[in-house]
Amino acid sequence: MSGISSQTPLDRPLPPPGPPAPPTFKNAPWSKLLWRHKWTILVPVTLFGLMYDDYRRTQRDKAYLQSLGISPSSYVQRPQKAAANAFAP
Repeated sequence: MSGISSQTPLDRPLPPPGPPAPPTFKNAPWSKLLWRHKWTILVPVTLFGLMYDDYRRTQRDKAYLQSLGISPSSYVQRPQKAAANAFAP
Protein backbone atom coordinates (compact mmCIF):
# COMPACT_ATOMS: atom_id res chain seq x y z
CA MET A 1 0.00 0.00 0.00
CA SER A 2 2.94 2.28 -0.25
CA GLY A 3 1.94 3.55 -3.74
CA ILE A 4 -1.65 4.41 -2.83
CA SER A 5 -2.32 7.89 -1.50
CA SER A 6 -4.47 8.05 1.59
CA GLN A 7 -5.87 11.43 0.52
CA THR A 8 -9.24 11.56 -1.18
CA PRO A 9 -9.79 14.01 -4.08
CA LEU A 10 -11.52 16.42 -1.70
CA ASP A 11 -8.55 16.46 0.69
CA ARG A 12 -6.03 17.47 -1.94
CA PRO A 13 -5.08 21.14 -2.19
CA LEU A 14 -6.59 23.11 -5.07
CA PRO A 15 -4.35 23.99 -8.00
CA PRO A 16 -3.19 27.60 -8.19
CA PRO A 17 -5.72 29.90 -9.86
CA GLY A 18 -5.20 30.70 -13.51
CA PRO A 19 -5.33 34.10 -15.14
CA PRO A 20 -8.55 36.06 -14.69
CA ALA A 21 -11.24 35.52 -17.29
CA PRO A 22 -11.71 38.24 -19.87
CA PRO A 23 -14.77 40.45 -19.44
CA THR A 24 -17.92 39.10 -21.06
CA PHE A 25 -20.05 41.00 -23.53
CA LYS A 26 -22.77 41.33 -20.86
CA ASN A 27 -20.57 43.75 -18.94
CA ALA A 28 -19.57 45.81 -21.97
CA PRO A 29 -20.96 49.38 -21.98
CA TRP A 30 -22.15 49.07 -25.58
CA SER A 31 -24.09 45.92 -24.67
CA LYS A 32 -25.83 47.65 -21.78
CA LEU A 33 -26.66 50.62 -24.00
CA LEU A 34 -28.14 48.41 -26.73
CA TRP A 35 -30.16 46.41 -24.21
CA ARG A 36 -31.52 49.56 -22.59
CA HIS A 37 -32.66 50.95 -25.96
CA LYS A 38 -33.74 47.65 -27.53
CA TRP A 39 -37.31 48.77 -28.32
CA THR A 40 -36.14 52.17 -29.54
CA ILE A 41 -33.93 50.33 -32.03
CA LEU A 42 -36.01 47.26 -32.91
CA VAL A 43 -39.39 48.88 -33.58
CA PRO A 44 -38.25 51.43 -36.22
CA VAL A 45 -35.95 48.89 -37.88
CA THR A 46 -38.76 46.33 -38.08
CA LEU A 47 -41.29 48.85 -39.40
CA PHE A 48 -38.84 50.15 -41.99
CA GLY A 49 -38.10 46.59 -43.08
CA LEU A 50 -41.81 45.87 -43.54
CA MET A 51 -42.34 49.08 -45.51
CA TYR A 52 -39.33 48.39 -47.71
CA ASP A 53 -40.50 44.83 -48.36
CA ASP A 54 -43.95 46.13 -49.37
CA TYR A 55 -42.33 48.67 -51.70
CA ARG A 56 -40.18 45.99 -53.35
CA ARG A 57 -43.21 43.71 -53.76
CA THR A 58 -45.17 46.57 -55.36
CA GLN A 59 -42.34 47.31 -57.79
CA ARG A 60 -42.06 43.62 -58.66
CA ASP A 61 -45.80 43.38 -59.31
CA LYS A 62 -45.74 46.50 -61.51
CA ALA A 63 -42.88 45.07 -63.56
CA TYR A 64 -44.72 41.77 -63.92
CA LEU A 65 -47.91 43.48 -65.10
CA GLN A 66 -45.92 45.53 -67.61
CA SER A 67 -44.26 42.38 -68.91
CA LEU A 68 -47.76 41.00 -69.56
CA GLY A 69 -48.68 44.19 -71.41
CA ILE A 70 -51.03 45.47 -68.69
CA SER A 71 -50.73 49.03 -67.47
CA PRO A 72 -50.43 48.91 -63.67
CA SER A 73 -52.45 52.13 -63.27
CA SER A 74 -55.40 50.71 -65.21
CA TYR A 75 -55.21 47.40 -63.35
CA VAL A 76 -55.67 48.91 -59.86
CA GLN A 77 -59.05 50.46 -59.09
CA ARG A 78 -59.03 53.67 -57.12
CA PRO A 79 -61.10 53.63 -53.91
CA GLN A 80 -63.46 56.36 -55.19
CA LYS A 81 -64.19 54.42 -58.39
CA ALA A 82 -64.71 51.19 -56.47
CA ALA A 83 -67.21 52.86 -54.11
CA ALA A 84 -69.08 54.48 -57.02
CA ASN A 85 -69.30 51.19 -58.92
CA ALA A 86 -70.52 49.28 -55.86
CA PHE A 87 -73.90 51.02 -55.86
CA ALA A 88 -74.43 51.07 -59.63
CA PRO A 89 -77.49 49.10 -60.83
